[in-house]
Amino acid sequence: MINRVSLYWQTIKRLTLGQLWWRFKYTFKRRLIERCGGRVFARIAKDVEGLVACRIATEFDYAPGIEEQYYKSRIEDLLSNKFTFLNESVSFHECVEWHRPEFARGTRLWKLTINYHEYLVDVANRWKKDGHESQWGKWFENHVKEWMRQNPLGTKGYGLDNWNSYALSLRIVAWIRAYAIVCGFMSDDFRLEFVRWLAVQSRFLGENIEYDILGNHIVKNWKALMWAGTFFNDHLLLSKGRKVFTRYIKPQFTASGMHEELSPMYAAIVLGDIQDVMKFADRDDQEIARVEKKLSTCLGYLSFGDDWGRFNDSCAGMALPPEKFMKSHGFFAFDGYVGGRYEDWQWMGDCGAPVVGCQPGHAHCDALSFEYARNGEKIFTNAGVYEYNPGERRSYSRYSRAHNTLFVIGHEQHEMWKAFRCGRLGIARDFNFRHERGSDTWSGEFVAYDKSYTHKRKMNLSKKRILCEDMLLSKNELHGTLNFHLMPEFMAKAMGSGFDIIRIGDSVKVATLKTTGSHALTIKMAYFPEYGEEKMSDVISIDIGNTRAIQTEVIFE
Repeated sequence: MINRVSLYWQTIKRLTLGQLWWRFKYTFKRRLIERCGGRVFARIAKDVEGLVACRIATEFDYAPGIEEQYYKSRIEDLLSNKFTFLNESVSFHECVEWHRPEFARGTRLWKLTINYHEYLVDVANRWKKDGHESQWGKWFENHVKEWMRQNPLGTKGYGLDNWNSYALSLRIVAWIRAYAIVCGFMSDDFRLEFVRWLAVQSRFLGENIEYDILGNHIVKNWKALMWAGTFFNDHLLLSKGRKVFTRYIKPQFTASGMHEELSPMYAAIVLGDIQDVMKFADRDDQEIARVEKKLSTCLGYLSFGDDWGRFNDSCAGMALPPEKFMKSHGFFAFDGYVGGRYEDWQWMGDCGAPVVGCQPGHAHCDALSFEYARNGEKIFTNAGVYEYNPGERRSYSRYSRAHNTLFVIGHEQHEMWKAFRCGRLGIARDFNFRHERGSDTWSGEFVAYDKSYTHKRKMNLSKKRILCEDMLLSKNELHGTLNFHLMPEFMAKAMGSGFDIIRIGDSVKVATLKTTGSHALTIKMAYFPEYGEEKMSDVISIDIGNTRAIQTEVIFE
């Protein structure tokens, strides 16, 4: 009991008073709306009658990014009401059963995702291609009508899924994009109802901004406000959107331009949202343009091929791919990230705090971890993220054993709990970086949140070699392992005093790893290529004891 109270206290005290106030307010507001959602909907619908009439009466034919594919699975399956999100498929019968009990499990991310309605953009493109009488048009209208029927404002738990402000934000933008594509194909009655519901959702979002969560969530809210405000020429929404940017979004970026959650993947999501606002709603805002430029420069360093660096919650397939952004080159060090991006090799390390600001929900115990690629092939990687539901996989992905760093048995870098909770944080300190021609060197140390141990690491990296020196310091007799995670395309084979690292596809040896550790072995651990996808990969695990320095060297062929 005492430990649980301590966890809550350590978690809550990192929040601002504003976040606590809004969480308290929204908790009671949602309970009230669950009782009178119909009246709230009717009030907003009355307020937006003029906006709806004006929008219906005028032509609208602009939606940037409509060519983008949102639904990543086989789109023809939608016609039979089979949906695949997060590598999980669910089939329905005549129509979608939006409130199946199993959808309410954990963080409800699958249910949230189907409520984003981003797949409607792809369906709209098929409808436009096939013409007025297309089966896609019939499915589109029936699907949206059924969603309206089953999801009136105020359904129990609405704040967690169907009318959740994050889901609203994505759905509003998706509906605007879809409308731009097929508004001329919609039946008159459906078109009027579609625009009416879109206006109500937009105004409701304006009354329920995620001031309690902030981070990337309120960026999504802002984008939807700006899009809806532009779509309806609604000065109320546009004014609120600009105020949200100035007060809550602009301060989320560090002096170097990185987003405060320090996740390459979420920073890419945020950058995509900013660029969408610039293209559609606020083309000439210089403040937004400056934020976009600096964040874009930062992200130019933080990718490996088509994958974002796997630090904090990051994996492939959730954000716009790195190919959409300009690449930066050379040595870099900002906001705890350090690394180098060169012509035929690159690396990236984490030597700072897990987050900046008050939103550590996507933080990992990845301090002093690194990733490395050579000749376009990533060789050493962190594991990534499988899911956001609390459980074994979620805990594994957040803990140090899933990263190329020290794992101390019975201890962690940060006080992680549940799916997104974070209590006390460890401290990164005494970092030094040096860039020389052909090689980079970085060093520093990390003190665990409970001060149970200190990890010291020094690394020298080049195209030909990685040299890593580690030391575990503690007042107690502790033991741990230094883990070196390989991409699934490679395997480690024990050879004498070291390991050969072999590319599985052609059985070519690419490197040799040697260590001064007294005991090392290869084990299988999970690697998550995408959200909801798991593979097993080789991990070279080296035992380390208290106060002993261990040197590990990787020599490339």
